[in-house]
Amino acid sequence: MKIGFTSKIRAYIFLILSIHLVSNFGLLYLISYSSIESLLRNDISNIIWGSVIIEFSICIFFIANTQNYLEKAISPIKYIISEIAKGSYNVKLDMPIDKDPIILSVYEQIEKMQEIILHYDNLKKEKIVEHRNRILSMLNITDDGIIILNIKGQLLYISDIIKEKFKYFEENVDIINTHFQPEVELSIKKYIMQIIKSHSKLDIQPFYLASMKKHIFMKSSLVRDTRGIPIGIVIGINNLVEKEKA
Repeated sequence: MKIGFTSKIRAYIFLILSIHLVSNFGLLYLISYSSIESLLRNDISNIIWGSVIIEFSICIFFIANTQNYLEKAISPIKYIISEIAKGSYNVKLDMPIDKDPIILSVYEQIEKMQEIILHYDNLKKEKIVEHRNRILSMLNITDDGIIILNIKGQLLYISDIIKEKFKYFEENVDIINTHFQPEVELSIKKYIMQIIKSHSKLDIQPFYLASMKKHIFMKSSLVRDTRGIPIGIVIGINNLVEKEKA
């Protein structure tokens, strides 16, 4: 089983400490049985014991604080990654970066990654806007009126012909809790309410509008998410304008 980076560092420190302890205890053993004068032997022993205590204390200190030092060094990188995970692709740090070449290299690579993500994110947004405007242009030049709602009844889009024929329709209006003229309540709104309640599309239905002195024909389609659950409604209204004869 592979061990972690901090565990490796601690193991190396412990290995170095063990080697020093063995060598120092070996020296103490040799000195204790040597023919050196007792006063000099005691001085050398004291120096060795002092170095053993100092080495042991330093090693234990670094073993205990290795993880804290590492976390402090990479905390700016952790912060950037956490912000990217939240969808922020242009994070600017207000904290110092560790000058270690490896950590600086990782930080520079993350900065490059942010630039690439931002570039493609902007391209994606431009494409979405481009396709949206193209679709809206197509909807606005058709003879059919188009109404798009979410499944809760909020008007998300109304084509130009609908705005022209029914001036009281406005985008972002809750059609369920908004009252319209009686003929609209009994035609367009009634048709939409049936779809909202049933969560299923309806067949083409005609409605007579006295104000226009003719029948309009309404058809519908549902917008579903990846799970197949209805999330939106598209309504098409035909016969709002007189078609030109060829």
